[in-house]
Amino acid sequence: MDKEITHVAFADESNWNDGRFRSVAVLSSPIEKVKDVDNEIVTLLDNNKELKWSYIKNERAKETAKKILDIILKYVVRREVVIDVLIWDIQDSRHNVVGRDDIANLQRMYYHILSNVVKKRWSGSCVWKIHPDQHSAMDWITVENSIKNQAKKYQDNVAKTFFEFLQKNLEIVSVEPLSSKNTPLIQIADIFAGMAAFSYTKYEDYINWLERRKYDRALFENSEPHENSKALMKKFELLEYFHEKCKGNKLGVSLRAFKGLRTKDRKKPINFWFYEPQHDRDKAPRKVKKQPS
Repeated sequence: MDKEITHVAFADESNWNDGRFRSVAVLSSPIEKVKDVDNEIVTLLDNNKELKWSYIKNERAKETAKKILDIILKYVVRREVVIDVLIWDIQDSRHNVVGRDDIANLQRMYYHILSNVVKKRWSGSCVWKIHPDQHSAMDWITVENSIKNQAKKYQDNVAKTFFEFLQKNLEIVSVEPLSSKNTPLIQIADIFAGMAAFSYTKYEDYINWLERRKYDRALFENSEPHENSKALMKKFELLEYFHEKCKGNKLGVSLRAFKGLRTKDRKKPINFWFYEPQHDRDKAPRKVKKQPS
């Protein structure tokens, strides 16, 4: 008898192979709440247009993103939605290795964050379905096959990792990649992943922007910035808005203390989690050299 799904998670990553700071975000919720959240967000998207972090370049996109964040935070405060974001620094002792395999490392990070979500974020006996972005760098087809107990046919690290992961009674019934364009909650995961990596990558620029705006607001309001800097400012404005909303709702999300978004108490319903190397032997996977035939 098939088990009935009780919880659903939507996932996406940002900068998995580009830049110093990289991230994965997972938005999770009881299945009966997913439709409610989805319906509210759909009403804000014009003609089913996609809104992801990289698309926030103008006032209209920023204002839409703010309204979406308001909706999500409403559910977060009631703990009907939980958001987890895992961020890592490729210049730390774990990742600064020769021949690092970024795809294999992304798989490890998905393992870490999904383990945390499934094991710790919701009480009771949960049965899960995972919806990642189908354009992810992850080999989700292989993961799906491992879930169907066909792991022997797939001897790569992805299948082995996730098969072992599922064998520990994590109750993930299936992984079904979906198009982010048609799945607003994957777009939300993308926005949180992008905002998290951005908050570290552009932290000094963000602080400088805050200071300049504070002392020269009139100049900022009347000037016509370059298109690239305008797009950057819209992201700064959204980051500031989000952080202020988190403070107002006492969600424990810090920005200045760690020079990027982080949650001190990982039990909070929004958890920005910065990966720290666990020990000296904790190293990112390296690309395997092909043996000559």
